[in-house]
Amino acid sequence: MTSSILKVVVTWSGWREIIPGRARREGFEHLRFTISDDKGEILAHLADADAAFIAAWDPDMHRAARKLRWIHAVGGGVTPYLFREMVESGVPFTCGKPAFAIPGAEFALGAMLMFSRRGHVSIGAPKLTQRSPSQEGNLVPVDLAGKTLGVLGMGGIGQALALRAKAMGMRVFGTSRKPREAPDGVDRMFAMDDAAEMAASSDYLAVAVPVTADTEGIVSGDLLARMKPGAFILDCAGRPVLYDYGALERAAADGRLGGICLQPGGDAPDMPPDDSDFWRRDNVVVTPCRGTSSEQEDHCLALFFDNLRRFESGRPLLGLVDKQAGY
Repeated sequence: MTSSILKVVVTWSGWREIIPGRARREGFEHLRFTISDDKGEILAHLADADAAFIAAWDPDMHRAARKLRWIHAVGGGVTPYLFREMVESGVPFTCGKPAFAIPGAEFALGAMLMFSRRGHVSIGAPKLTQRSPSQEGNLVPVDLAGKTLGVLGMGGIGQALALRAKAMGMRVFGTSRKPREAPDGVDRMFAMDDAAEMAASSDYLAVAVPVTADTEGIVSGDLLARMKPGAFILDCAGRPVLYDYGALERAAADGRLGGICLQPGGDAPDMPPDDSDFWRRDNVVVTPCRGTSSEQEDHCLALFFDNLRRFESGRPLLGLVDKQAGY
């Protein structure tokens, strides 16, 4: 059974110049797009829209969209969209989370290699020259091969990371909210309640869970206390609320952590201020870029048009959001 989409409202103007040409190349010349950041214009056009491709979205917009049959979010994080009317709605909701799997996994690989080869000690230091003395004796670089990676959250990023880490000779553990078979590249799965047990066996811990009521503060004092001395934390999620920053600050200061690589992604109530010693420690690295890429933007658009074909042909949608679970 097919179900044709004729009008799409896009609530972000960043792709105003890109979407019409991409629609023609994808074979959707007939599709009518309204692309705007103006809420009044968005509300007016939602009245007869079949689908919405969203950045901004609120209860007013949701109520105005009386004919809406599908909603797709540009990004991967969906917490701001899960207000009551949205959760209770029967309209299918998808998001761009599949497009972040490769960038997120490669970010984590880069962070592991940075720490293992001790590249982080040169950040902020004078640039080395060919004749700079070797520091391998006191920095002691190590191989990733033979080490254990624990992944909090075995979604798209976690699965992509597991395959890449396994190819580098690592042992890989993972967690999931529901019992499941170990995906390719994963040696053992743990229940989310057993995350601290997994962390105790991990040389590197990648945090790749979405923000939900169950995951806020998941990197807690208890989990940090269970980690192996000298282990590393890799922030794949870019969501500060996943961390107990007070516990993280203490763990970085007392040397229990080998290091943590964080992504800029907002604030948390207990995040140390900018002038805190926490940010100046050699074992704390804040990356200049999040787990995104120029290719990821193209993948986000490709995902939308792929899902458009799937919706019209009645096939399963990609990046489907479980609105009750929160991701």
